Amino acid sequence: MSASQHPPLEEVRPNRVEIATPSGALAVVSLVGEHGLAEYEQLKQALDLAAARRRNLIVNLLPCEFIGSTVAGLLLHARDEVVSDGGRFALIVPREGPVRRVSELVRFDTLLLFGAHESLEAVLACMSISTAPSRATGECPAARRT
Repeated sequence: MSASQHPPLEEVRPNRVEIATPSGALAVVSLVGEHGLAEYEQLKQALDLAAARRRNLIVNLLPCEFIGSTVAGLLLHARDEVVSDGGRFALIVPREGPVRRVSELVRFDTLLLFGAHESLEAVLACMSISTAPSRATGECPAARRT
């Protein structure tokens, strides 16, 4: 069963956060547009809601055009919250562009247990490889390293 929370069409804003729940254990939070300090509260509430309702959380940055350092810090905080409750956290990051550059500067690929991936399918494949991290590296074997 899948549920999504989307605003009515007349209220769609260029900078928004969308939450999808493709399974009982997984939430996908997508950032659309540009996200900086002005969108901090909206994103924090969405991440808190998604993490409270689902054990595992994926943040999709593919439709995102920009993230500021405040948002990068918030994503790392969300990771800590999800992981401390026994869940898994991952990011989907575009192959190129401003969001990829921020991801590389922050080193999301090394700070996230399941890495930073380029598609939802890659994240789901990584998460289903094992319910525990690799003992040797603590990382997802399929994580794309930049």
